[in-house]
Amino acid sequence: MNFGGVSQDMETGLGAGLALGLLFAYLVIRPIIVHRARRQMQKTKDEFIGLSSHYLLTPISIIQGALAKLQEQESTLKVEDRQKLYGNIEKGQQRLWILAEQFVLVSQIEQGALKLKLEAGSVSDAVQGALATMDIFAREKGVHLEFKDSTKTLQQARFDHRRFKQALLAIVDNAIKFSPQGATVKVTVIQEPHSFAIEVNDVGPGMSSDAVRTATQAFARGTSSYTFDHEGIGLGLYTANSIIREHGGELRFDTQNKGGTTITLRFPSE
Repeated sequence: MNFGGVSQDMETGLGAGLALGLLFAYLVIRPIIVHRARRQMQKTKDEFIGLSSHYLLTPISIIQGALAKLQEQESTLKVEDRQKLYGNIEKGQQRLWILAEQFVLVSQIEQGALKLKLEAGSVSDAVQGALATMDIFAREKGVHLEFKDSTKTLQQARFDHRRFKQALLAIVDNAIKFSPQGATVKVTVIQEPHSFAIEVNDVGPGMSSDAVRTATQAFARGTSSYTFDHEGIGLGLYTANSIIREHGGELRFDTQNKGGTTITLRFPSE
Protein backbone atom coordinates (compact mmCIF):
# COMPACT_ATOMS: atom_id res chain seq x y z
CA MET A 1 0.00 0.00 0.00
CA ASN A 2 1.65 3.16 -1.22
CA PHE A 3 0.29 5.80 1.09
CA GLY A 4 3.09 8.15 0.12
CA GLY A 5 1.89 8.08 -3.46
CA VAL A 6 -1.71 8.78 -2.45
CA SER A 7 -0.57 11.68 -0.33
CA GLN A 8 1.47 13.07 -3.20
CA ASP A 9 -1.48 12.70 -5.59
CA MET A 10 -3.74 14.49 -3.11
CA GLU A 11 -1.29 17.35 -2.74
CA THR A 12 -1.02 17.62 -6.51
CA GLY A 13 -4.82 17.64 -6.82
CA LEU A 14 -5.16 20.26 -4.11
CA GLY A 15 -2.50 22.37 -5.75
CA ALA A 16 -4.26 22.14 -9.11
CA GLY A 17 -7.62 22.94 -7.49
CA LEU A 18 -6.15 25.97 -5.74
CA ALA A 19 -4.62 27.17 -8.97
CA LEU A 20 -7.95 26.77 -10.78
CA GLY A 21 -9.73 28.58 -7.96
CA LEU A 22 -7.31 31.48 -8.13
CA LEU A 23 -7.61 31.59 -11.91
CA PHE A 24 -11.41 31.59 -11.64
CA ALA A 25 -11.30 34.38 -9.07
CA TYR A 26 -8.98 36.44 -11.27
CA LEU A 27 -10.87 35.89 -14.53
CA VAL A 28 -14.48 35.90 -13.26
CA ILE A 29 -14.87 37.29 -9.75
CA ARG A 30 -12.30 40.08 -10.01
CA PRO A 31 -13.94 41.75 -13.04
CA ILE A 32 -17.30 41.68 -11.23
CA ILE A 33 -15.81 43.33 -8.13
CA VAL A 34 -13.94 45.91 -10.22
CA HIS A 35 -17.09 46.67 -12.22
CA ARG A 36 -19.16 47.15 -9.06
CA ALA A 37 -16.46 49.34 -7.51
CA ARG A 38 -16.35 51.47 -10.65
CA ARG A 39 -20.14 51.78 -10.70
CA GLN A 40 -20.15 52.83 -7.04
CA MET A 41 -17.34 55.31 -7.69
CA GLN A 42 -19.20 56.74 -10.67
CA LYS A 43 -22.39 56.97 -8.61
CA THR A 44 -20.55 58.80 -5.83
CA LYS A 45 -18.94 61.09 -8.39
CA ASP A 46 -22.29 61.86 -10.05
CA GLU A 47 -23.92 62.54 -6.67
CA PHE A 48 -21.07 64.83 -5.66
CA ILE A 49 -21.24 66.79 -8.93
CA GLY A 50 -25.01 67.09 -8.67
CA LEU A 51 -25.02 68.20 -5.04
CA SER A 52 -22.05 70.56 -5.28
CA SER A 53 -23.44 72.15 -8.44
CA HIS A 54 -26.77 72.78 -6.72
CA TYR A 55 -25.26 74.25 -3.58
CA LEU A 56 -22.74 76.36 -5.49
CA LEU A 57 -25.25 77.71 -7.98
CA THR A 58 -27.82 78.59 -5.31
CA PRO A 59 -25.74 81.25 -3.48
CA ILE A 60 -24.33 82.50 -6.79
CA SER A 61 -27.88 82.99 -8.10
CA ILE A 62 -28.85 84.83 -4.89
CA ILE A 63 -25.85 87.17 -5.22
CA GLN A 64 -26.47 87.81 -8.92
CA GLY A 65 -30.15 88.51 -8.34
CA ALA A 66 -29.48 90.92 -5.49
CA LEU A 67 -26.76 92.79 -7.41
CA ALA A 68 -28.95 93.08 -10.51
CA LYS A 69 -31.83 94.55 -8.50
CA LEU A 70 -29.52 96.98 -6.72
CA GLN A 71 -28.05 98.16 -10.01
CA GLU A 72 -31.44 98.60 -11.65
CA GLN A 73 -33.51 99.97 -8.77
CA GLU A 74 -31.16 101.22 -6.05
CA SER A 75 -32.31 104.83 -6.33
CA THR A 76 -35.96 103.85 -5.84
CA LEU A 77 -35.56 101.10 -3.25
CA LYS A 78 -36.65 101.60 0.33
CA VAL A 79 -33.94 101.41 2.98
CA GLU A 80 -35.26 98.11 4.37
CA ASP A 81 -35.39 96.55 0.87
CA ARG A 82 -31.84 97.66 0.18
CA GLN A 83 -30.66 96.22 3.50
CA LYS A 84 -32.39 92.92 2.71
CA LEU A 85 -30.59 92.68 -0.65
CA TYR A 86 -27.23 93.42 0.99
CA GLY A 87 -28.06 90.75 3.54
CA ASN A 88 -28.71 88.25 0.74
CA ILE A 89 -25.34 89.10 -0.80
CA GLU A 90 -23.61 88.58 2.54
CA LYS A 91 -25.40 85.28 3.07
CA GLY A 92 -24.46 84.01 -0.39
CA GLN A 93 -20.85 85.08 0.09
CA GLN A 94 -20.63 83.34 3.46
CA ARG A 95 -22.10 80.12 2.06
CA LEU A 96 -19.63 80.13 -0.86
CA TRP A 97 -16.76 80.75 1.55
CA ILE A 98 -17.79 77.82 3.75
CA LEU A 99 -18.10 75.48 0.75
CA ALA A 100 -14.76 76.58 -0.71
CA GLU A 101 -13.03 76.07 2.64
CA GLN A 102 -14.55 72.59 2.89
CA PHE A 103 -13.36 71.59 -0.59
CA VAL A 104 -9.80 72.71 0.18
CA LEU A 105 -9.87 70.98 3.56
CA VAL A 106 -11.19 67.70 2.13
CA SER A 107 -8.35 67.69 -0.40
CA GLN A 108 -5.79 68.14 2.39
CA ILE A 109 -7.40 65.41 4.50
CA GLU A 110 -7.50 62.91 1.64
CA GLN A 111 -3.85 63.59 0.80
CA GLY A 112 -2.77 63.36 4.43
CA ALA A 113 -1.59 66.96 4.21
CA LEU A 114 -3.69 68.52 6.97
CA LYS A 115 -1.32 70.50 9.18
CA LEU A 116 -2.36 72.43 12.26
CA LYS A 117 -1.05 75.82 13.32
CA LEU A 118 -1.42 75.66 17.08
CA GLU A 119 -1.70 78.96 18.92
CA ALA A 120 -2.87 79.94 22.39
CA GLY A 121 -6.31 81.47 22.53
CA SER A 122 -9.67 81.65 24.23
CA VAL A 123 -12.03 78.76 23.51
CA SER A 124 -14.99 80.93 24.47
CA ASP A 125 -13.98 83.64 22.00
CA ALA A 126 -13.54 81.05 19.24
CA VAL A 127 -17.01 79.64 19.84
CA GLN A 128 -18.62 83.08 19.90
CA GLY A 129 -16.84 84.01 16.67
CA ALA A 130 -18.24 80.92 14.94
CA LEU A 131 -21.74 81.71 16.23
CA ALA A 132 -21.48 85.26 14.91
CA THR A 133 -20.71 83.86 11.45
CA MET A 134 -23.67 81.46 11.60
CA ASP A 135 -26.13 83.99 12.96
CA ILE A 136 -27.25 85.14 9.51
CA PHE A 137 -28.19 81.56 8.56
CA ALA A 138 -29.91 80.97 11.90
CA ARG A 139 -32.03 84.12 11.51
CA GLU A 140 -32.98 83.12 7.96
CA LYS A 141 -34.21 79.75 9.28
CA GLY A 142 -35.95 81.38 12.24
CA VAL A 143 -33.65 79.59 14.69
CA HIS A 144 -32.21 81.19 17.83
CA LEU A 145 -28.59 80.58 18.84
CA GLU A 146 -28.04 80.47 22.61
CA PHE A 147 -24.51 80.58 24.01
CA LYS A 148 -23.52 79.53 27.51
CA ASP A 149 -20.04 79.56 29.01
CA SER A 150 -19.90 77.36 32.10
CA THR A 151 -16.15 77.75 32.65
CA LYS A 152 -14.65 79.91 35.37
CA THR A 153 -11.25 80.63 33.84
CA LEU A 154 -9.98 82.39 30.73
CA GLN A 155 -10.38 79.07 28.84
CA GLN A 156 -6.95 79.33 27.23
CA ALA A 157 -5.90 76.43 25.05
CA ARG A 158 -3.61 75.74 22.13
CA PHE A 159 -5.48 75.05 18.92
CA ASP A 160 -5.57 75.93 15.25
CA HIS A 161 -7.98 78.87 15.30
CA ARG A 162 -8.92 78.71 11.61
CA ARG A 163 -9.51 74.96 11.54
CA PHE A 164 -11.23 74.95 14.91
CA LYS A 165 -13.66 77.59 13.64
CA GLN A 166 -14.32 75.44 10.55
CA ALA A 167 -15.22 72.49 12.76
CA LEU A 168 -17.55 74.61 14.88
CA LEU A 169 -19.19 76.15 11.81
CA ALA A 170 -19.92 72.70 10.42
CA ILE A 171 -21.45 71.39 13.65
CA VAL A 172 -23.57 74.49 14.33
CA ASP A 173 -24.62 74.63 10.68
CA ASN A 174 -25.77 71.02 10.94
CA ALA A 175 -27.83 71.82 14.05
CA ILE A 176 -29.47 74.82 12.38
CA LYS A 177 -30.35 72.87 9.23
CA PHE A 178 -32.18 70.14 11.13
CA SER A 179 -33.94 72.43 13.61
CA PRO A 180 -37.54 73.50 13.04
CA GLN A 181 -38.45 77.16 12.74
CA GLY A 182 -38.63 78.87 16.10
CA ALA A 183 -36.31 76.36 17.77
CA THR A 184 -33.22 77.15 19.84
CA VAL A 185 -29.78 75.68 19.23
CA LYS A 186 -27.85 75.70 22.50
CA VAL A 187 -24.05 75.90 22.46
CA THR A 188 -22.26 75.35 25.77
CA VAL A 189 -18.55 75.56 26.59
CA ILE A 190 -17.48 73.23 29.40
CA GLN A 191 -14.05 73.02 30.99
CA GLU A 192 -13.04 69.57 32.19
CA PRO A 193 -9.91 68.52 34.14
CA HIS A 194 -7.75 67.99 31.06
CA SER A 195 -9.97 68.99 28.17
CA PHE A 196 -12.57 71.37 26.82
CA ALA A 197 -15.98 70.28 25.60
CA ILE A 198 -18.33 72.23 23.37
CA GLU A 199 -21.87 70.86 23.33
CA VAL A 200 -24.15 71.77 20.42
CA ASN A 201 -27.73 70.79 21.18
CA ASP A 202 -30.69 70.93 18.78
CA VAL A 203 -34.32 69.85 18.98
CA GLY A 204 -34.46 68.39 15.48
CA PRO A 205 -35.75 64.95 14.46
CA GLY A 206 -32.85 63.07 16.03
CA MET A 207 -30.62 60.53 14.32
CA SER A 208 -31.03 56.83 13.66
CA SER A 209 -28.27 54.43 14.72
CA ASP A 210 -27.26 54.10 11.05
CA ALA A 211 -27.10 57.88 10.69
CA VAL A 212 -24.88 58.14 13.77
CA ARG A 213 -22.63 55.39 12.45
CA THR A 214 -22.09 57.14 9.10
CA ALA A 215 -22.34 60.76 10.27
CA THR A 216 -18.61 61.46 10.03
CA GLN A 217 -18.17 59.78 6.66
CA ALA A 218 -17.70 61.96 3.59
CA PHE A 219 -20.95 62.80 1.75
CA ALA A 220 -23.19 61.51 4.56
CA ARG A 221 -26.11 63.97 4.54
CA GLY A 222 -28.80 62.47 6.74
CA THR A 223 -31.14 62.56 3.73
CA SER A 224 -31.12 60.76 0.40
CA SER A 225 -28.96 61.99 -2.45
CA TYR A 226 -30.46 64.75 -4.57
CA THR A 227 -32.86 65.60 -1.75
CA PHE A 228 -32.46 69.32 -1.27
CA ASP A 229 -34.65 69.80 1.79
CA HIS A 230 -31.49 70.40 3.84
CA GLU A 231 -28.51 72.34 2.53
CA GLY A 232 -25.09 70.76 2.33
CA ILE A 233 -23.16 68.10 0.45
CA GLY A 234 -22.28 65.90 3.42
CA LEU A 235 -18.77 67.16 4.17
CA GLY A 236 -19.39 69.20 7.32
CA LEU A 237 -19.22 66.55 10.04
CA TYR A 238 -16.56 64.65 8.09
CA THR A 239 -14.23 67.66 8.07
CA ALA A 240 -15.14 68.60 11.66
CA ASN A 241 -14.29 65.10 12.88
CA SER A 242 -11.00 65.13 10.98
CA ILE A 243 -10.02 68.50 12.47
CA ILE A 244 -10.87 67.52 16.03
CA ARG A 245 -9.09 64.17 15.73
CA GLU A 246 -6.02 66.00 14.45
CA HIS A 247 -6.19 68.05 17.67
CA GLY A 248 -6.21 64.79 19.64
CA GLY A 249 -9.91 65.05 20.42
CA GLU A 250 -13.18 63.45 19.37
CA LEU A 251 -16.80 64.03 18.34
CA ARG A 252 -19.57 62.27 20.22
CA PHE A 253 -23.26 61.99 19.33
CA ASP A 254 -26.11 61.76 21.81
CA THR A 255 -29.46 61.49 20.06
CA GLN A 256 -32.96 60.61 21.17
CA ASN A 257 -35.67 58.69 19.32
CA LYS A 258 -38.16 61.39 20.29
CA GLY A 259 -35.96 64.01 18.66
CA GLY A 260 -33.02 66.19 19.55
CA THR A 261 -29.31 65.64 19.10
CA THR A 262 -26.29 66.80 21.07
CA ILE A 263 -22.93 66.75 19.33
CA THR A 264 -20.03 67.14 21.74
CA LEU A 265 -16.70 68.37 20.47
CA ARG A 266 -13.99 67.50 22.97
CA PHE A 267 -10.25 68.20 22.74
CA PRO A 268 -7.29 68.40 25.15
CA SER A 269 -6.75 71.67 27.01
CA GLU A 270 -2.98 71.22 27.09
